[in-house]
Amino acid sequence: MANGTLNRVIFIGNVGRDPKVSNVNGLAIAKVMIATTELGKDKEKKTDWHTITFFSKLAELAEKFITKGMKIAVEGKIKQEKWKNKEGKMCYGTTIIADRLEFLGNTKHEVEELDEVVDLPDLDIPF
Repeated sequence: MANGTLNRVIFIGNVGRDPKVSNVNGLAIAKVMIATTELGKDKEKKTDWHTITFFSKLAELAEKFITKGMKIAVEGKIKQEKWKNKEGKMCYGTTIIADRLEFLGNTKHEVEELDEVVDLPDLDIPF
């Protein structure tokens, strides 16, 4: 914890699409969207969508085992992103940089229990 601050989040949600996987300079990257739902004050369900980014070994696990509709738990940190779109306009967004992944059910594959937590070193993330 630097200077008494903490950037740590935990999400449990349902995957909205199969992972989008890429490789940047030899680094595996996988992105998924997960939905979290809660009841509002008026008892209406409110669903939020969150972008989760996995790197390295976690990206490889995500590519191999995560499928649309399954429930996962993710721990990580919030990262602000900015990029230029096709028209050259600056865009901003938020992603969760995952450093822990747990499969909670609804898998299409037989998944071995993963006791190993993959700790990622501080990476020079290309965004």
